[in-house]
Amino acid sequence: MKRFATILLSICMSIPAFASVASAAPTTDPVQFFVQIEGKNMDKDGHISSQETKYFTDAGFKTTRVEGATATTFEKDATSEEWLQYAEAVPNDDDVFDKVKNDFVGKAFIKAFDGNVVSWKSLNGENYRMYWYVFKNEVDGWHIDGVIVDKRTEEQIGIVVPEDPSDIPPEADEDPDKPVVPENPEYNIPDELENNYAYIFGRSDTLMQAEDGMHRGEVAAVLHRLLKQNNKLGGFAYDVDAAPKFKDVEGRWDRSALEYMEYLGLYEKDTIIRPDQNITRGEAFKMMAVALGFTKDTTLSAEQYAAILVDAGYIQGDDNGNLMLDEIIQRCQVCKIYNKLVNRTGKLLKTADGEEVTPETYGFIDIDESAWYYKDVLLGTSAFDGDYVSLELRGIRNALDDYVE
Repeated sequence: MKRFATILLSICMSIPAFASVASAAPTTDPVQFFVQIEGKNMDKDGHISSQETKYFTDAGFKTTRVEGATATTFEKDATSEEWLQYAEAVPNDDDVFDKVKNDFVGKAFIKAFDGNVVSWKSLNGENYRMYWYVFKNEVDGWHIDGVIVDKRTEEQIGIVVPEDPSDIPPEADEDPDKPVVPENPEYNIPDELENNYAYIFGRSDTLMQAEDGMHRGEVAAVLHRLLKQNNKLGGFAYDVDAAPKFKDVEGRWDRSALEYMEYLGLYEKDTIIRPDQNITRGEAFKMMAVALGFTKDTTLSAEQYAAILVDAGYIQGDDNGNLMLDEIIQRCQVCKIYNKLVNRTGKLLKTADGEEVTPETYGFIDIDESAWYYKDVLLGTSAFDGDYVSLELRGIRNALDDYVE
């Protein structure tokens, strides 16, 4: 495979549409806007420093500085009104996206936080937003740097330009009315895995929140537990006393699971992994396909990982065949897939002495008996001794997580 090189994005143009909120009196100091093309916030929490120009667009939209405005950093939720205390105007997100698409469709691809390829068609103000994170004065004058953020996951995305345009990966089909027909890469048939423990628990003692999004740490944990109890972690060795592989996992219950995902090559170490972030179906399918041994290749597209799981019989799309890879995966959807993986779908929701297991057994008040996922979620939050539910075994999980309080 050819070496990829990230090159500068040129989006030099005058701004056709700005935020319309009135600002304080402008100065004559010019201010330029630059997009960080690797999707990284390089100045944060008041710490501002000079950065190499290769990580940014070589020119941006232009405005002027507000009188008295000084260098500062901004949080993700900064509003246009806040920015207009520093700059006379802020560019419209869709204008930024349109110019980037006009210059780079066919020459580059968008890479999401999880490494999957994002469709250029989806780059618009409905799905993405600009996060302008710093206002500073450099040798080239005042400027504002920003990154593109996915509204659905709140993750930052990057843009990569390969040396050879033929190396641009295929994009997902974003047409909801057109069935997805992904490529079918070769894959391995993993060994059968057994799991008698409960693998999903409520977000509180009374709420399962089955239709909520599944967090990155939660998906990592259910896969790690399964492989650990089947002695399938390979050469991975977790060391609680070693420096954490990620910047935001120290002291967390899911640290070992997330570090196992790094061991598999699914995420880069020394980054912020955001364990409590909801993840897309595409990211979850990639984690499942690689962690469970269907493939060791971490460079496939989201469509290819999904195709593996479709062909193996573990996932399916909607009535039109759409796999909805960019949508957040729900906790109940993970349960449905996982129960198939461990052959749990035929288990009985009864104890050995014949007691029926219901949401009330575990204290949950938000699992409706009429919901399609009723049985799947109860199977997931139950532990088993043979074909029957074991209430005594349900609490055994901390040892599997390598968690020490």
